[in-house]
Amino acid sequence: MPYGEKGNDWLGLDSKRVQDSSFIGNDTIIGLVEIDQLVNNTLIDKANREGLIENNAYKHLNTLVFTCVQFLHKEKNKERKKEKKIDESKKEISNNLDKIKQNIDASTNDLSGENLKLDNQAIQNLAKAKESVENVQSQFTEAMAEIETYNKRLFHLAGTGLAAERFTHEFSRLVAGANDSLERLKKQVDLSNAKIKKEINAISGALEVLRNDIRLLGPVFYIKKVANEKVLDLKDVIDNSVLLMDNAMQKACIKYEIIGKSFNIKMREGSCMQIFVNLLDNSVYWLSRKSETDNRLIKIILDSPTNSVYVTDNGPGVVSRYMDKIFEPFFSMKGESGRGLGLYIAKEILEEKKWDIILANKDDYHGLLGGASFKIIFTNSDDLL
Repeated sequence: MPYGEKGNDWLGLDSKRVQDSSFIGNDTIIGLVEIDQLVNNTLIDKANREGLIENNAYKHLNTLVFTCVQFLHKEKNKERKKEKKIDESKKEISNNLDKIKQNIDASTNDLSGENLKLDNQAIQNLAKAKESVENVQSQFTEAMAEIETYNKRLFHLAGTGLAAERFTHEFSRLVAGANDSLERLKKQVDLSNAKIKKEINAISGALEVLRNDIRLLGPVFYIKKVANEKVLDLKDVIDNSVLLMDNAMQKACIKYEIIGKSFNIKMREGSCMQIFVNLLDNSVYWLSRKSETDNRLIKIILDSPTNSVYVTDNGPGVVSRYMDKIFEPFFSMKGESGRGLGLYIAKEILEEKKWDIILANKDDYHGLLGGASFKIIFTNSDDLL
């Protein structure tokens, strides 16, 4: 405090905006600066703890952060120029198509005029040309609308990711605080009382479940560690992913098997978990729609000789006409309940490492079930260990 409070313009952004109306205002930017008291020991709190003493170290911090905002402002202007060029190009294409249609209409009128010999074939050709131009114009308009919708969805998802990051951080802190309070409470109550002990144990168990869930979610959402890669035992990653989906699988009466010999890879733990959680989530959704509850199974097969993993279930499978579309962004067979991003994200993560995921069938590997089966291919890379 008070930096970041509403109305506290410690960087002087608003005064800069008076000089340049396109500059980033104090009320239009959110950011985080992490400083360490031990490393930055010349940054000193004021006596009332409301801010820092405005010494040289503070001035340096102010300059550094302001310079970052200036850099962001320049990058924003670059993007605006690109967007302006794209808008101008779109307008120019649309205008040119309109002109072509006008010229075709004019030529048609000339050919059918009283002073010229009527040429039915030429008129038909021009009519077809006009129809082709109109089709191109229609497809162009649809493509632009689709791109705009796609960008809006990605923007929304970026915001969702940041919200999830904040949630995991705050939730972890609150759970830790609640656990500390519970430990203090244990010292103040009579644990020999069976009822009191039972309630304390129930609270302790609930906190343990929450702490375990946040531990599993942490690698997926914690942005600060997103760039860190490490050696992963795939069996451990799969176990954690299954644990994360355990409640959903139990509710849907779904059993699972993990078979085969594990092997190691090098990648981000959160990204690797995302792949398996997305596949498991899909299987749970479709298996929960089976009429019988006693025959719902997910099998995960580690095939170490080929550095591959199969995730297979005995659900309804993928409809043949959709097989070529399932990895496309925003395509979903779940109706309104699906975003169509799980398989797309899994494929993007793997392709970044020059790995792949494909739809498999029973002929690809012995032991696959009759529903949807996916093969994750961890070959063709130096990151196999």
